[in-house]
Amino acid sequence: GILELKKIAAMAEAHYVGFQPHNPYGPLCTIASLHLDACTPNFMIQEGGISPWFQDACTGDFPVQKDGFLPIPPGPGLGVALNEEWLKANPWRDDANIWRPRPGTVASLQDTKWV
Repeated sequence: GILELKKIAAMAEAHYVGFQPHNPYGPLCTIASLHLDACTPNFMIQEGGISPWFQDACTGDFPVQKDGFLPIPPGPGLGVALNEEWLKANPWRDDANIWRPRPGTVASLQDTKWV
């Protein structure tokens, strides 16, 4: 969780080590990571990607990456929330296992399992 990640960042800071979280999980994890990054003195880089469906899966202004940077969304809480209607209309598909890809595909199907 976010508190555990903050503890890891603090331990790294105590040993003069930079903090570079990796986030492959989705829009809310990305936003939570950005908020943590903003308040962590030894933050260096946020790994992960922005998928086209992130804008649809969230309500509020999901940040748009520009010149390699993501702004932190304004507003209460994380600044965005899940779009329940979109999620109901686009349920998770478990027909593609990322560890055993289908013939002709690559090993990461992260962007194709939601839409």
